[in-house]
Amino acid sequence: MDEDMIVLTDADGEEIVFEILDVIEYKGDEYVVLIPEDAGEDEPVHIFRIASEDLDAEEVSYEGLDDDDLIQTVYQKFCKRNGL
Repeated sequence: MDEDMIVLTDADGEEIVFEILDVIEYKGDEYVVLIPEDAGEDEPVHIFRIASEDLDAEEVSYEGLDDDDLIQTVYQKFCKRNGL
């Protein structure tokens, strides 16, 4: 699999392939901006906090966000950085 792609499992146990669009640092945390591999033009991006990384084992864990203000802030930083 391409290094810009990851597979996450949803609450129903379904595996979804995502493309990593960017990693944004904000207030000491890193956030990954993802879009499903098979997304249509109107598909929103998904933003997760990178909870932990073990580069030696090539393992990364992600945490969903509940704070709408934080999601919007990270999304705005993503848009500015990528000229959107």
